[in-house]
Amino acid sequence: MAVIANTCSVDECERPAKTRGWCIRHYTCWQRNGSPTAFVRRTYVSGTPQERFESSTTKTDGCWLWTGRMNHGGYGMLSLSGGEVRAHRWAYELFIGPVPDGLVLDHLCRVRHCVNPAHLDPCTIGENVMRGETLVADQVRRTHCPQGHEYTPENTRINNGSRHCRECARVRDRSRAPRRKKKVA
Repeated sequence: MAVIANTCSVDECERPAKTRGWCIRHYTCWQRNGSPTAFVRRTYVSGTPQERFESSTTKTDGCWLWTGRMNHGGYGMLSLSGGEVRAHRWAYELFIGPVPDGLVLDHLCRVRHCVNPAHLDPCTIGENVMRGETLVADQVRRTHCPQGHEYTPENTRINNGSRHCRECARVRDRSRAPRRKKKVA
């Protein structure tokens, strides 16, 4: 089928193209599923929140995978009469109890759409970040600079939130000193 200019490039879609040659619907599908045509078909179940939770959960040997609606961060969302809540938080509160004040739930399995309460651990936001696999967590966990010098309070200078090795700075300054002397002479 020929694609008319300014319409979605997906076959048989006549909506106006907005981004990457796709309409908003296909672009959003691409963001969430990795393909503009990989729509996840969902069946909506009426009933109690627990019945809706069960119908949107696929239990495997380890993780309970959420198959319902997910937010942009990849966390499952459960609709309740008062709005929406994250499905993993709702499951934790149903099966284990309330999340203590000031704590968040960390997915020990590292699967964001897992709603198995056994895989959830209440912890502080800082602990949650440090357990993660982000660049920030990786940098903070490092105990030595790239040249192998240990980050100790005596050997570490903090500038604009970044750690700098003092020994590396001394080595760098010593290597620059002969060049400076030549310029002066």
